[in-house]
Amino acid sequence: MGCTRVDPKAVPDALTQVIAIDFDGVVTDHTSVKSTKFREQGFDLDPSETDRQFCINRRGVHEEIYNEVSRETNLSLETTPLRTGVYDGLISLQNAGYTPVIITSRYDDEATAMMEYIDHHDLPVDWYINTDRRPKSAALVATDAIALIDDSYYKIKAVSESPAANGRDLLFFRHEANRYREIDTPAVGTVNGWSELVDIYC
Repeated sequence: MGCTRVDPKAVPDALTQVIAIDFDGVVTDHTSVKSTKFREQGFDLDPSETDRQFCINRRGVHEEIYNEVSRETNLSLETTPLRTGVYDGLISLQNAGYTPVIITSRYDDEATAMMEYIDHHDLPVDWYINTDRRPKSAALVATDAIALIDDSYYKIKAVSESPAANGRDLLFFRHEANRYREIDTPAVGTVNGWSELVDIYC
């Protein structure tokens, strides 16, 4: 199948009714892998305690250590399970006429592992944009996405405060590690898993 990178300056005509989907945390269920890697660093963190803001602000993990663990997790996807319902969810979106596009904050050198993971699991997604840690707003505008699904609240909130939010669904994808986060802006909705996402759009 293959997943092709989209150049935001030359978006293919095939990208219609785009639903932008974050990779780490929405496609993958990376919390148990992060928990293991934190334990190797000497931090006794459960999978439910592996959210970036929780680790840094509530558990005293230095940002450099969090970034190191996050990078290791991003590069070693062999033991990372799929998020429950993602395969059938992507199929349902496509069958309903949407184009799922992965918009990820991974650095360029982390994209290869992501593409190999997508191919290994035969995920029905053909396109991705790598923002290289920049805000996702530009990618949403470039693809004319109708929605962004992301499990990072601070990233989706940043989009909600930009002109890119205009008319787009911004859905915070809840899971065990980010369930503690409170929604403090009415521009951001929530979705509890892939089955709820399918119910909204299909």
